[in-house]
Amino acid sequence: MMKLAIPSDRYELTHLEDWAEAYESGRDYDLGELIETYRLYYENSLAGFCRGDGDNKDMQKLIVWHWPHLMVKNPEMPVDWWQCRIIRHIVSGRETDMQEVFIKGCTKAGKGFSSAAAACLWYQSKADSCKVIVNSATASHAKKVMFAEILALRKNMRFACQGVNGTESVLSSADNKYMKITNPDSNEGFSGQHSDATLFIFDEATGTAKAYWEMAETQAHMQVALANPRDAVGWFRAGYPAGDPDKNQIIELPGGGGRRALHTIGGQDCINVMRGRTIIQGQIDAARYQRIASKGGRWKMIFGDGKFPKEGDESVLIAIEWLERHVRAYRKDSPVRAFGLDVAASIAGDRSVLTAGGPSGMRKQLEVQEVDTMIVVGWVLRSAMHQYGIDLKLGQTPITVDMDGLGKGTGDRLREQGCLVLEFRGNAPAEEDPKTHANLRAEGYALFGLRLNPRAAWGDDDFGLPNDIELHQEMCSPGKLFGSDGIRFHITPKKKPNKQYKGDTIQELLGRSPDKGDSAVYCAHAIRYYERVSSWDDSWRGELIASGEDPEKEQERLTDEDIEDLDDDLADIILNMREYHGTERDWDD
Repeated sequence: MMKLAIPSDRYELTHLEDWAEAYESGRDYDLGELIETYRLYYENSLAGFCRGDGDNKDMQKLIVWHWPHLMVKNPEMPVDWWQCRIIRHIVSGRETDMQEVFIKGCTKAGKGFSSAAAACLWYQSKADSCKVIVNSATASHAKKVMFAEILALRKNMRFACQGVNGTESVLSSADNKYMKITNPDSNEGFSGQHSDATLFIFDEATGTAKAYWEMAETQAHMQVALANPRDAVGWFRAGYPAGDPDKNQIIELPGGGGRRALHTIGGQDCINVMRGRTIIQGQIDAARYQRIASKGGRWKMIFGDGKFPKEGDESVLIAIEWLERHVRAYRKDSPVRAFGLDVAASIAGDRSVLTAGGPSGMRKQLEVQEVDTMIVVGWVLRSAMHQYGIDLKLGQTPITVDMDGLGKGTGDRLREQGCLVLEFRGNAPAEEDPKTHANLRAEGYALFGLRLNPRAAWGDDDFGLPNDIELHQEMCSPGKLFGSDGIRFHITPKKKPNKQYKGDTIQELLGRSPDKGDSAVYCAHAIRYYERVSSWDDSWRGELIASGEDPEKEQERLTDEDIEDLDDDLADIILNMREYHGTERDWDD
């Protein structure tokens, strides 16, 4: 690589005026000439990295040259050393036998930045023929997360090579040079990607199909897979050695097909945690790492240390490794018998999500970004009718509605339309086991977890789930937060409940509100209601009303006082039937 006399204590040199002063040495420098000199130097440096040259410090210089804003944000250290190592391993796949890079790590480490920066450098590395293909579990997730980060870096990149930036692609004048996302729903973009240098990035790899990874193998010069290590099974987990999956190492691929770099990034590998203060903005810091580590078990392994989970941790509500068989059991035509509705809390970012499902599993999740009550109500009624032929206004199909905040207005309007609305208030008392569950939200997630747990009452009874990584993440993110007795528990809150709360929140862990996960839990709540009601004898076409003691009154409707005198189980049956059928109907004998 070309060497210049750069002072060691000023390797960053992002301000060209400072460069001129540093190199002046008693004579004037032409600033434009100096810029061109350094541009050629770093162009040669990038070519060297493609051949496998250079070390982490050289890579840090290259990154700062291309993205000087990082030096403004993080003047002491613009990027972490492990990020430089990952970028080197990815870029070296351009011309070496390094063909795969697997990355797993703790929360808020910066894995996505490393892959996005490497993608930009890959695109920069050849004038007329290289491709970057970005994939995730859904095209929407690929667009909103990884590709959005790539576009942000290109926007701030010094001397970025030609390319017209769109929200789903970067196109150049050369036919064989572009960056774009693929669509796993239609299989579009996974074939026909041959070029002099093709890079595939699989973000949230635990939620993507193995078949797509294998398809990419036939045409890629480099494949990158990154994910949170939530899943103890699957092709991403199989990419790490069974005996020592958390060691940073380079291994030979089977059959002499090149090499794979394996990276595990724990909180203690991050410079903010190591130094005990914020050096890189946005990276996990020591205080947050300690909060995560203090929970121990699975929570610390995944979110704190970036390690694959082990089953059996008592804090788990829904384990990611339970979901694979339920995803395999998913059917697009499974019967719909109930709905769950999570109503958006605001117009900025949140979505209203309607989940349809039945005893055999979930059918589909529909989304709308809207907070106007009547618009949401109309959308729910139309969706149920047009998608599934269900008229919710008949009051025969239960729909559980989040009645906190804006959801109350939506639930009230649906009930006015005749819908069978089951109210769900997260902080309300648990309905089935208040001695274990501190509130209804904790109970909802816990009971849904029991339905999916292969070692619980349902055993091998599959419950179909869509293959949606966002849904899976949101379902599995809440953990148990035990009280002083070690029995009764809350779950991880969506946002900080008060100033005194020092723990993590779902929004911090995911970077978003768990709209899909909550809606799924509400749907499961409605399914349990449907199963309970449908288990009653079909001959009970109306309410149980006869007291049986006075022949002249045995067909009279039971009063509230009569119900209070009955056993609890019988009283529950009567009240549930009244709720299911409504109170303004004519009853059969």
